[in-house]
Amino acid sequence: MKKFGIFSALTAITALALTAGCKKESTPAPVAVPTVTAEKPAAAPGELPSGHPPMDGAAAEAAAAPSVPAGHPPIGNVAPAPVPGTPTTAEGIAFEAPTEWQVKPTRTMLWKVFGAPKVDGDTDDGEITISSLAANIPLDANVERWCGQFELVGNKPCKDVAKIRDLKGTAFPSKVIEIEGGLKSAGMGAAPGPVKPGWRLIVVEVTTPGKAWYLKFTGPGKTVAKWEPAFLKAASAIK
Repeated sequence: MKKFGIFSALTAITALALTAGCKKESTPAPVAVPTVTAEKPAAAPGELPSGHPPMDGAAAEAAAAPSVPAGHPPIGNVAPAPVPGTPTTAEGIAFEAPTEWQVKPTRTMLWKVFGAPKVDGDTDDGEITISSLAANIPLDANVERWCGQFELVGNKPCKDVAKIRDLKGTAFPSKVIEIEGGLKSAGMGAAPGPVKPGWRLIVVEVTTPGKAWYLKFTGPGKTVAKWEPAFLKAASAIK
């Protein structure tokens, strides 16, 4: 009887231990939750990057135009490229380029871009750009900036090199600015490159009631000299 009692007690203790082990729940291992970092959305087509200065009128319209392969027909409301010899219009002005100029692709903040064929002996065509700015910037500040695109002859200060005069017979008040030297940068929207000696820049500032427009003719000296009369005639005819 004692052996049977001891055996029964051991059996009971074993059963209780097994029951307790079955009822005990195991604690699951923590699950790592991946951290997702939201990426800053890219600027939509035609949308300026954060912090970009405001663009106005035709320049903003040109920047907003969708990019398509060369030779692709216009999409949506994108205006076709101007034909030299045919007046093109923007806010407050109409401009007619000489028929010999070629229409070039626009760049950021530029309304129109044209190429003037180079003369014999020059390595590059001349380039004519038309642009405007939302802010009214004093002419002196613009002249200093344009001088900064050149290595000026004799390292003279800008005020001693830049030539400024009035353009006569125009519908709007207009001034002509001339700078020459070694070109370091072709200006707005153009990539910097090696210095090009013997280059000229002619700018016509046209002050309309709404804002100022800038017609810039940049190129090798002989090419600019050839097309200077046609350039100034087209600038004078703006209305």
